[in-house]
Amino acid sequence: MGNTYWHNLVGATLKELLEPVGIEVRVEVPVTSTPPRADLILIRRQQGRWTEAQRLLLSDGLRDLEADHILVELKITESLNEEVLSRLSMYDTLFQESAGLQRRQLQSVLIGAISPRPEFLERFAFLPVGPGGIYESKPRWGGTIRLIVLNELANEAGNAPLKCFSSRKEVEKEGIPDHQGNRVVSDLGCVWSNCSRLMEVAHARLIEQSGNGRRHTRAGGPARQGVV
Repeated sequence: MGNTYWHNLVGATLKELLEPVGIEVRVEVPVTSTPPRADLILIRRQQGRWTEAQRLLLSDGLRDLEADHILVELKITESLNEEVLSRLSMYDTLFQESAGLQRRQLQSVLIGAISPRPEFLERFAFLPVGPGGIYESKPRWGGTIRLIVLNELANEAGNAPLKCFSSRKEVEKEGIPDHQGNRVVSDLGCVWSNCSRLMEVAHARLIEQSGNGRRHTRAGGPARQGVV
């Protein structure tokens, strides 16, 4: 069986969700002015400040960030370790220099589908911040790393698109309730179609929460089916 390019699947999910509200999503982001490219996802607002409509569509751990550029390293099947943290810090530095950004304009985020061991969190001084599943560490080499643990995210509409990539079966099957109270189930055997359904329900719930009654039009037409 060939490799699964998880950053492309998650990137495509976020692109479908966020680009209609003016948030750019790119994958395989060049971290220097010349190749190679890295398996990263870049989330960047296209203009002005983050709007309420944009923040509603971001998950816990992303929603509160003020940086213009959010650089995401994604680990779906790989456990978190020192090498992962060192590499993300290197990507962070290289991307900041190549893009000509100030420190406040860039925040790097590590998203893990496999829950880290308590020893890992303790060794690298990850402390909980904000909602469940969100941690931060200030590495010895400087900067701040935000960690999002998918298994621990709350069962809320804004978290649904990322939670369908969680490693725990009970979390995958949680989904979120639709207007009839039915659960929308995610299944990694057919990631795209289930995440598309989750996003449709999440959009409706988030619009309901915002109270503005406006529906965001999703780019790209009807949901794609059967992408495995």
